[in-house]
Amino acid sequence: MIKLMRVDDRLIHGQCMTVLVKVHQIKQIIVVDNYTATNKLLRSIFQSAVPKGMKATPVTVEDAIPLVQEAAGNDVNTLVLARVPSVMLELFKNTDAPKELNIASVQATGADKYITKDQHVTQAEIDAVKELGNMGVHVYFNLVPGQTAVTEWDSIKDKF
Repeated sequence: MIKLMRVDDRLIHGQCMTVLVKVHQIKQIIVVDNYTATNKLLRSIFQSAVPKGMKATPVTVEDAIPLVQEAAGNDVNTLVLARVPSVMLELFKNTDAPKELNIASVQATGADKYITKDQHVTQAEIDAVKELGNMGVHVYFNLVPGQTAVTEWDSIKDKF
């Protein structure tokens, strides 16, 4: 069961492990990032960065599709992570993932669009978020659960 679809350019990090994993009782993390998935050292680091009894699986976008589809239908509490919204767009187009996306920290290279202090993206990523919204995906910007500063895409989309 997918508990959270999340964009975070840091992927697995302390905040993720101490807050998100506990709040959502995560047992499996699917890390969707072509670079991480194809770099043997990074794969190993990500796989060992999670607590004992939890599984982290770094995969390419292409390889993620069947894993995300499987996670959408099973009972293992799963967190799906990607660095940028365009990767999530591919997953939402090709799976039955829950239609909700949390965008946390994004500092894209060459970013020229400012969403909040924690999200700076390119026009291509804005276009991906627009398409997600048009697909009926609830998109919101929030670093950690319980944080009062939540920005809803629907409340700011007209700025872009």
